[in-house]
Amino acid sequence: MTGSRRAAGEGTRQEWREAGRDVARAVSGGMVVGIPLLYTMESWWAGANVSPPYLLAGLLACLVPVFLLVFVTGFWSRPPNHLGGTVMQTVQAVGISYAVAGVVLFALARVTWSMPLADAVGRLTYEAIPFALGAGLASTMVGGSSSREPQDQENGHRHSRAEATVKDIGITAVGAVVIGMAIAPTDEIPLLVAGVGGIRLLAVIALSLVVSYMIVFASGFLDERKRRAQRGVLQHPVTETVTAYLVSLLVSAVLLALFQNLALDAPLEETVARIVVLGFPAAIGGSAGRLVVG
Repeated sequence: MTGSRRAAGEGTRQEWREAGRDVARAVSGGMVVGIPLLYTMESWWAGANVSPPYLLAGLLACLVPVFLLVFVTGFWSRPPNHLGGTVMQTVQAVGISYAVAGVVLFALARVTWSMPLADAVGRLTYEAIPFALGAGLASTMVGGSSSREPQDQENGHRHSRAEATVKDIGITAVGAVVIGMAIAPTDEIPLLVAGVGGIRLLAVIALSLVVSYMIVFASGFLDERKRRAQRGVLQHPVTETVTAYLVSLLVSAVLLALFQNLALDAPLEETVARIVVLGFPAAIGGSAGRLVVG
């Protein structure tokens, strides 16, 4: 009896771990795909002024490709085995996308408690659409264990500590530049900074770190065992995440200065806020870069 209970408990914990990884994968995919639109003022205005019929049409247009993705690969680790399960997983994917988009919009002060409900729902829906597509695509990007790593280790092909560290920092910087360069010269940064300060700024920093960690170490996109076995000096998940975020902040500061969106005579608080606000998508770009290289 005791053995049966222990086995049941272990099975339950395994299910919870799988569910947690599925959610992390959906959030990561949503962030990678949805962040560019999140930093576009036209989407804020369109969402705040859209009429209900257009809003419903947009939501339905989002549900169709997400449904097809779920039908092909499933949203959770265990794919649905009937049409009702596919519909349920589609709704769950969209629901998670709404929740994630809502958290980010609130942290960036694009949705507030004082905002009219219709405006908030419109903005939330417009931003949740690309998040939902990313969440649906995420299930097709799950990495498996690699059989090459042990062979590489035996043949001496693994990078040295210094090479692995430089590789991670370099790829993070490249990914941060790719995403950050499209946002740094825009007027969205000062508009966002005007509403972000104090607690919200700390929330943006926390989101940047949490999402970066989830993308690389908790989503299942890469073989986590292989990732942890690499020999970089900063290869521990926590130190790598913090270091990569600092690199993304440095890249953000350079890009903002390059595009003259960072005034030397501006108050220190505003300068820091601009770097942190751009650092959020830059950190996601850096994490995505490390995913591509592996």
